[in-house]
Order: sequence, then C-alpha cells, then structure tokens
Amino acid sequence: MDGREIPGFYYDREKKKYFKIQASHQGPRPDSKYTKDNIKQAQKEQKKAEKLASFRIRRKKQTFPSSIILTSPISFSLHRELGHAPRGLFSVPTIWPRAITSGYSSQILCPEASIRYFDLDAATNSIYAAYSDCGVRRLKPRYSHPVPDPDQDYPPAFPYSYDADRGTHFWSMTSQISSLNYLASSGALMVTSLGSDRPPTINVSDPSKDGPGIAEVYTPSGVTTIWTASPLPPASVCKNSVLPTATEIVAIGASRKLITLCRGPDGAWKYEEAAKFESDVQALAWVSENTLSVGCRDSTIHIWDLRSRGSAHVLTHTSPVSALRATDHETRILCSGMQDTLVLYDWRNPKPRSQSRTSGSSLRDTSDIQSHSIRSLEHIRKRRRKNRPQRQAKVRHTSTQHFSTHPPSQPILQFPLSNAEYPDLGLDVYAPLSLVAAADEDDRILIYNLRTGKLLRELESMGTRRWDTSYQEQVLSRNRCVRFVEDDGGGVSVWGCFGGGIGRVGW
Repeated sequence: MDGREIPGFYYDREKKKYFKIQASHQGPRPDSKYTKDNIKQAQKEQKKAEKLASFRIRRKKQTFPSSIILTSPISFSLHRELGHAPRGLFSVPTIWPRAITSGYSSQILCPEASIRYFDLDAATNSIYAAYSDCGVRRLKPRYSHPVPDPDQDYPPAFPYSYDADRGTHFWSMTSQISSLNYLASSGALMVTSLGSDRPPTINVSDPSKDGPGIAEVYTPSGVTTIWTASPLPPASVCKNSVLPTATEIVAIGASRKLITLCRGPDGAWKYEEAAKFESDVQALAWVSENTLSVGCRDSTIHIWDLRSRGSAHVLTHTSPVSALRATDHETRILCSGMQDTLVLYDWRNPKPRSQSRTSGSSLRDTSDIQSHSIRSLEHIRKRRRKNRPQRQAKVRHTSTQHFSTHPPSQPILQFPLSNAEYPDLGLDVYAPLSLVAAADEDDRILIYNLRTGKLLRELESMGTRRWDTSYQEQVLSRNRCVRFVEDDGGGVSVWGCFGGGIGRVGW
C-alpha cells in the first residue's frame, strides 16, 4: 500500500492500513479515531505540521549562518564581514592595493589609430584590434630597444611597441564592432557587430590557420543589435562543467536574447538561443563555471544557469547596465552604468535601498568611504560643468530612463566615477590584488580598491583628446576597452585605449 487517497477510506501511516470512514455515532470505541470528525482534525494537524516544516526549511535557506570564527580573536581580518571600519595598518587587504599602485610608469604601445577594442595573445604578444572603420587587424610586436631611464635601474617591463600601419588586415565587418575577444584555449578570434541597415553578425576564425578574409559568419534571426560577448574563462572549462565535450563557451548579449556558442573537440561551433528577456542584454560576466550574470537595458540584473538553462531576476540597478564584472566572490558582482554609477552588489542582499538594514556590510557606505565618494562626486560634477561645453554635458534622459518597475537594490560599496551619458566605457577587475580599473568620461583610467571602494590612482590620458575637438572625434576615441594584463615577470599592468591608441601603465 502506497498511501494514496481513496474516497471513503483513511490511510493510517502508523498501521499502514486503510480504514473505512464511519459516522461519529456508528464508530465503535476502539476505532473511534477513524470517524469523520476525528479524521478532519487529524488532517488539519498534519497540514499544519507540514507547513511548519516547510517554513523552517525555507528560513534555514534564506538565513545567513553566523560562523563561530566571527567572535574569535583571529577575526581581525574579517572587519568587512562584521561591518566594522578598517583597522589602520593592520588591515592588510586595505593597504595592499594602495602599496602596489604606489609607483607606476606609463608607456604608449600603439599611437593613435582609432581603436575601439583590443585583446592580447599572451603566447606571441600580438594584439588583435577592432578599428572604427569596422576593420579587424593583428598587430605584431616590435622590440623597441628601450633606453634606460637615469632615475630607474631597470628598463620598462614590456619592451615592445606596435605599428598600426603595419598590421595584418583580417576582414571588415558590415557595421560598427561591439566586441572583440581572443580565446586563448583554442586560439579562436570572435568579433561581433552592432548592426545598422544590415543585420548584426558574429565572425569566428582561427588566426593561426585561417588567412585574411576567412571566417565563420553567424547572422542571428530576429536580432537587431548585438551589444556584447563574454567567453567563459579558460580555467573554468576543465572544471565541473555540464558540457564535458565543449572546449569553448561564449555568451553573446543581443536585443532581448542571450545567445551561446559552444565549440566541441572537432572544432565545430554550435549556435543556440539560450534565453529571452524583456529588454536588451547589454552586459555579461561569468561568475562561476556554470553561472552567468546578465545586465539588461531596463536596469535589471539576472543570473542564468548553464545547467538548467533557466534565469532569475536578482538585482536592479539605478540606470541601464553598461558593464558587469566578476569579483573575488561568486555572489558579488561589479556593476557599471550611466549617471555616475559604479557599485558592488551582493546577490544575498537583493533588498531595495529603502528597506535595507543599516548594519553589516551595507554600513560601509555610511563611514569615511561614503563621505569620500560624495566629495569625489561633487568634485566631478563641478569639473564637468566648468570644463565641458554645455552642448556636450547634456544627459540623454531618454536613454538613461529607469524602465524597470522594481526598486533599485542596495549596493554594498559605491565607487566615485564620472560617467553621465556614455554607455560603453571600459571596466575590468583583477581579483587577486583587489583592484578595479574603470574609464571615465575624461578619458582617464581610475584605479580603485575592490574591498573598500576608495580611489587609489588617477591615470591621465596619454592620447591627444581635447574638449575643443568635434563630438564625433571624441566618440571615436572613447576609452571603451580596459584590461588587466599579467606580465611575464609575475606583475600586472593596465592596458587601455587612450586617445584612440593603446597605452600601458605598469607597476
């Protein structure tokens, strides 16, 4: 007997038998528990117990468990988890990023060439660049024979330069390029286009085998724009993945669609429309080997699971999401948008700003970090009103309107950034050193501490961009690509598109 419900009978789980339900006045005394009234009371108590057990399970899943280590003396380094302020020189995660960026040297690798996006092949030190004329070129390194600086005892860490005029032209896209990624695991190059009078395309090739003009071209159906693309990091492919036969997985954000391209061991790419959203997908970031964060134009942030192929809305930004980056923890995501917004969210704290608690991690905003951010933002706005022409300082309210019906989520950290209207400025995170590099509207790269949100360095533009140039030239030379690059000696440097060229800042 499996205990299924039979009309007119009651299943006793203790005796594992069915008993006929009798009227109250007909049931004998030993079997009085099987009368109609007693059975209704027993079923009511059973439902109450099941509801209580379900509530306890749900409360256990949604409650932050407090570890006993937080009350231990060795928890001095966990000040952020406890909601305390940094403890001066004893807080190593706070002072270490500043110590690393204390001394730096800048270097122009490639002069002005109207480069929109680039990626580095670490094996050959070649650069794959996407130009404003919709062309894709490969720039080979040239040893520059650096002259030693009398103030330094060592030459620059990267002794190469690049000549834009001598690059190998691969192909030309039918519209402006929206992303460029070099897949180091398989050596493939993937480029996507925005789309205009012609539909957007996805071009994939193998530069080491294919010649110029040879590429696999995918034209998604029902898509008007392709905004971005994000390949799964190489270290995650060999982990616990649901696609053991795939060597590369690339997520592509398009108009109201999420597209995936998976490459198998035979080298063939598999195209799939993974999910649909109510708004355009403008930002993507892999936070784990199976989880992808998706930022939409209506300011919503979703998570998409590679195993179940399902998505869920977890956070809401204050403006359209421009960029997302993974951090040192899989539940924390760095989000960039317009209206001077650069914040750090935690999926475990999706509450809106008005309902969030003023303790714990969110208390970071009420300390000296918040006052520093407010002063920096006020200085940014004053400088913008003073230096920029009025016609260029107007904010495009139609493009930054908050379309989501959900209230904005409460961030755990805020970073001071000057970006009123540009939706495609560069952003990158180097989690091992807790560093954040973000481009602002003044063509600078700002270095932040990922753990505290404080501004560490302001790297001025190495290009020739000026505010008296035309608006079209400023759009072409915007710093859309910022990357942390690991050097051969174990160090790290920041590369960016300064004034249309490529510049490097190393420590």
